[in-house]
Amino acid sequence: MISVIYCITNIVNDKQYVGQAVNKNKRWKNHRVALRCDTHTNRHLQSAYNKYGVDSFIYTILEVVPDGPNLKERLTAREQYWMGNKNNAGKKRSKPTSPETRARISEANKVAHKRRREAKAALDKT
Repeated sequence: MISVIYCITNIVNDKQYVGQAVNKNKRWKNHRVALRCDTHTNRHLQSAYNKYGVDSFIYTILEVVPDGPNLKERLTAREQYWMGNKNNAGKKRSKPTSPETRARISEANKVAHKRRREAKAALDKT
């Protein structure tokens, strides 16, 4: 299993949902099932899904959290970090302190931006 901090991005309005998962594949599957069944616990995400549809959302891994002691606490701390460094437009509120963190954020943003462009292009073709 791979423990991660992830982001679900609405590519139409660029709003984001940041979460944590001990098993990234299972968590993403649970989100998709709940959204399709109109039973997701986050009413804002569910409402946006109902309004914009499945093709308007992408799932991005922001950070892989290594297994080890206190995994749940470390996941929560990293999730809070990412939530504190993002606003609804997905822009950083403040600069991260370390070059390594800035590099990880930069790479995650590049991947997310590429996926958004690809998803928008696919939507434009339909």
